[in-house]
Amino acid sequence: MFSAYAGKPFNREAKVLALNSPFSFEIRPARTTYLFEGWVDQVLEIRTESLITEFPTYFHTVSKPTVMIHRRIKFGQRRQISPFELALNIELDVLAYALKQGTFFHPLGDIDPRPGRMRFSWDLIPDFHAVYFLRDHIPYKDDSGTYIRDESGNYIECDLVAEPCLLGKKGEPCKGKRTRCTKMPRGPGMFFTERPEDRIRSIPRELMPVCAAIRVGHYPRQPGELCASYCGFRSACEAEVGADKEAA
Repeated sequence: MFSAYAGKPFNREAKVLALNSPFSFEIRPARTTYLFEGWVDQVLEIRTESLITEFPTYFHTVSKPTVMIHRRIKFGQRRQISPFELALNIELDVLAYALKQGTFFHPLGDIDPRPGRMRFSWDLIPDFHAVYFLRDHIPYKDDSGTYIRDESGNYIECDLVAEPCLLGKKGEPCKGKRTRCTKMPRGPGMFFTERPEDRIRSIPRELMPVCAAIRVGHYPRQPGELCASYCGFRSACEAEVGADKEAA
């Protein structure tokens, strides 16, 4: 898994600008001040040419010789990676705001009261934010898995391939969508989104209901509330995000 990750050209050639860098920042979207602390996994500068080979959909129109990517490493398998879900990803919102407005700690100097810690503001808006799933480098061992059914008990049609997969020793056609399928593309498992400056300015206000929900022990929010999982207008938003991606 790690050798496959390290062996990718865009990883070998990347210039590492930050690695496991801790940060903190405060927001005050209303009357209450909230403190956020965490760390940024990686900030990388990568040649566009190396990225086009693996991710032509994202980078075929990029004219710059290099791009700057903030990347969050995940050890699990991919989930919640549609453009719509990444655009609403709260974790990426927090990290994007930290890179632009947060205070980072560098293990050199003694400006910070804590020994050996120097504080600085990065004021950075990367070209892309990315989520990288390490386990996506590991192929499935077999076709085992369960079929997904709708509320009526009917098999949900597979949306991964046009023709049904032939499964098992008998080569029987797949009946529908499965929780796992050998036809699913695997690795390098990196998915991209953006947080432009106008979006970053709005992030404190966007985080306010999330912070309020955490304060009352009510997170994630429940059915009936307006959020990504239960929003009644989700399909309309997805269509808009998809149209924006096609236009780009």
